Amino acid sequence: MDRLNQLDITPLLLAHIGLEMFGALAPSPASYNVALGVFGLYLAHQSRLSEVPEQLIRAFNLLFALSLASDVLFYISNGNVGTFSLILNILNIILKPVTVVVSVRTLKSTGISFAAIDPEAIPGGF
Repeated sequence: MDRLNQLDITPLLLAHIGLEMFGALAPSPASYNVALGVFGLYLAHQSRLSEVPEQLIRAFNLLFALSLASDVLFYISNGNVGTFSLILNILNIILKPVTVVVSVRTLKSTGISFAAIDPEAIPGGF
């Protein structure tokens, strides 16, 4: 657990983006992972430069955790994916829980609570 406390989220998100870009070469509805990784990278960069709204960080954590469940369900229900793409996506699925833990740890260390997400604070929210 000490190693997780020392991890920074930026290299993890870069690894996700790389795996997702090459993993998206095969037909897969999981292409949202690239956009989600870029959004997380943007939030990580912005949080170093200025204050990022808590709602966006919580929304990213929630979406990233839900994408893990979505990916697992997709690969359980649809096994006809290319071998190379499948290997990259499995590596991505293995790395996602680590990224979620590091992201939640970062949230807790900054004092952000896990209260309900306000959809009005999310760009494009309802």
